[in-house]
Amino acid sequence: MDNRDDLERDIQQQYYKDRTAVNEKKIKADREKAENYISTVVKAALENIQNPNYLFELAQEANRKKDPKVVLEVAHKCYTSVYELEELRESKDKLAQGIRILEEEKESLGRKKKELPKNLASELSALQDQLKAKEVPEYLSSADNHISIIDSMAQLT
Repeated sequence: MDNRDDLERDIQQQYYKDRTAVNEKKIKADREKAENYISTVVKAALENIQNPNYLFELAQEANRKKDPKVVLEVAHKCYTSVYELEELRESKDKLAQGIRILEEEKESLGRKKKELPKNLASELSALQDQLKAKEVPEYLSSADNHISIIDSMAQLT
């Protein structure tokens, strides 16, 4: 986006210095080249960035550069990322809750000198394995943070 800004400044200077020396075809080609470059970079960023915090920063930068097309593309990806993270959090929390319930039952039975029935013990083990198998990105943050990102993104779009 900075390349486009630099290009537009150069074009303004050309017009200011000598309007007769301005090559409209070259300007059009340079603008198309800058737009293609920006599209390529944004596409690569959207394919590789999953963290909604970084996507929000990219959307803010595009907004500062007054590029609504990029803001909307990034906003869509950011919303999608947040909703996927929320689904992941909900499934993880559901597993954790099941584990917590079974561990409390196991502890309660342990105080009575009893053991957890085999079917519940195997269910507890299975839930623990499922929870360990869940790949949770390190940028999974609180639901409040995700809501904040969505609210802030809505103000940009």
